[in-house]
Amino acid sequence: MTQFQYKCPECGTTNILHDIGCKYEHEELHQFEKCYIDIISVLIDHHAMMEKHDAVLNIKEEMLKKRVENIQEQTPWLTEHQDCLERLKSERHIVEEPKGLRLTEPEEREEQIIPTFEPLRTIYSHGPCDGAKDYSVFTMVSWCTLKELTWEQTCNFMKEWLRETGAWDRCEWGEDSIQELLDDKRHVWRKDMGWGDYADAAKREIENHGPGPQINIAEKHGAEASEYNDT
Repeated sequence: MTQFQYKCPECGTTNILHDIGCKYEHEELHQFEKCYIDIISVLIDHHAMMEKHDAVLNIKEEMLKKRVENIQEQTPWLTEHQDCLERLKSERHIVEEPKGLRLTEPEEREEQIIPTFEPLRTIYSHGPCDGAKDYSVFTMVSWCTLKELTWEQTCNFMKEWLRETGAWDRCEWGEDSIQELLDDKRHVWRKDMGWGDYADAAKREIENHGPGPQINIAEKHGAEASEYNDT
């Protein structure tokens, strides 16, 4: 299981530097910690009780809010709580189903490693090409950071991707091994630098000069998450 990080619910930073224009740019991360803990603790308690009685695990959002407000002398449900809840949903720590909200299992979250949207879909399925090697690797390492993979999990994922797409043999690399290449990009993973501009540039180059799709995402998306676990 990847380590949970308390993020700014709007810009996603895990440090004191918020994105420019973030509505929480003047707030510190510890102000969000309580909101995350309030939500997750209620869901864990609810799940434990439901499992004990072999009942449905889901909880309605309004009930979640009421239970949060009953924590420690009527804690109010704040805007921060709602935004933290939406962040948890967007990263699939929580799923919203017809019967209500539910915490996901680690395996469910890790199955979402395979990107299904552009421009990451093209980069992942085609693999890097000369002229877009650095941007492609930068993008996919950043994606692993977003999915909260550990560094070892990131390396496992990246090695498989570079080999499966044939990019390691096809492209001209300045490094002697994939691990050396990844070690040069560890700062990207550590700093959570984002991938937007780099991904768009890599996709354009791949579409113009790269190989055709090397990975069938429709088939790959159902792969066992254990493939990328720490070894």
